[in-house]
This record gives sequence, C-alpha cells and structure tokens, in this order.
Amino acid sequence: MAKQIVNEMATNLTLDSNSASQALKELTREVKNSSAEAKILENQYKASGDAVSSSKAKYEGLQSTLEAQKTKIEALKSGLDNVNTSTKKGQDLQQYLNNELAKAERQYASYNGCSEVNKLDYFYSVT
Repeated sequence: MAKQIVNEMATNLTLDSNSASQALKELTREVKNSSAEAKILENQYKASGDAVSSSKAKYEGLQSTLEAQKTKIEALKSGLDNVNTSTKKGQDLQQYLNNELAKAERQYASYNGCSEVNKLDYFYSVT
C-alpha cells in the first residue's frame, strides 16, 4: 500500500509545480495526522494516570510518524528521479522538489531524535 502511494505521489510530483504542491500537502497531512493521533492517545492515557501506556503510545506514535515521513521522502526522491530538467519549468520543479526534500529530511531527523529519547523513556518506564 505504501509503495502504491509513493508511486502515485511520485507521478504527481513530476507533472508540474501545482501537482507537486498538492501531492506534498497530502503527504504532509498524513504525517501531521499520524502525529496528532499519537498525541491524543498519549494524553488520554496520561489523563487516566497510566504513565506506561502513555509512554508506549507516544513511542509507537512517533514510529508511525517516522514511517509517514519516510514515505514522503521516498516520494520526493522518486519524483526528483523523474523530473524532465530540459525545460525551464522542469528545472524550477527540480529546485522546488530539492528544497522540499531537504525540509523533509531535516524533519525526519528531528522525529528520529525524538523517537530515540521516547524509546528510552518507554523502556525505562516498563522496567
């Protein structure tokens, strides 16, 4: 399923900057939704006083967010591979996708750092 999404997004990313922008918004929405769901679940457990489940929900939510961000990065890379740079429009699209890829990779690194911290918190709370 994720591979199908990546292929579809990659196709949209190579059409033009408007299609690329829409595809990126959809991918970004998926990342944000994943993160928001994890925060809601974490807060529900926290409110009920279940610190271990709260920590687990946060850790698992970050793993889900990392996967969504990874899908976004794969789509951007695939889109970049298929851009026709022989035209000015294609060169502009390539620059746009390169900038978006850099942002996505920075965000992935940030999520990954948070995930490592939360992994330790979760495993510490279980023991």
